Amino acid sequence: SSFRKNVKYYEFHEIYLMDSICNLIKKREFYLYYYAGIKKIKLEVEDIIELLENIIIHLELYENYRISFIANKAEYLDGFDNFSFILKERKALFYENYNLKGNYPSVIVSLDEPFFVNAYNEYFERNWQRIAPINKEKTEIISFIKRHINVFKD
Repeated sequence: SSFRKNVKYYEFHEIYLMDSICNLIKKREFYLYYYAGIKKIKLEVEDIIELLENIIIHLELYENYRISFIANKAEYLDGFDNFSFILKERKALFYENYNLKGNYPSVIVSLDEPFFVNAYNEYFERNWQRIAPINKEKTEIISFIKRHINVFKD
């Protein structure tokens, strides 16, 4: 896959709100992003375990792959809970703003204008640096996920 090829050469960071992992674990809810928007689906315990184990595998296997779980009301991420963006090799920006009541994207934009791409890259880097080290440390994230897998298995 392109992820496996690119993660060897480029850093791949993801920030998730704590609610997303809590909803997955406690309510077995997973938000599936697809071309028409977001769909909330219920997962079986086995599917959740497989998903969480795959995250651990990626974290252990790829040095450049990092994730972070942050508080939902992180003061420096005001409004972060209703949009997502992907920066592709610092050359392109894919941005989606969601209407969470309707579960559909209200804005979908793809840009390659350097001004916007650089602005979002700086925004992301600035916010990544503000995240507490424990919330983005691989060993801590892996331990956190393993504890929840063990709860499912018990």
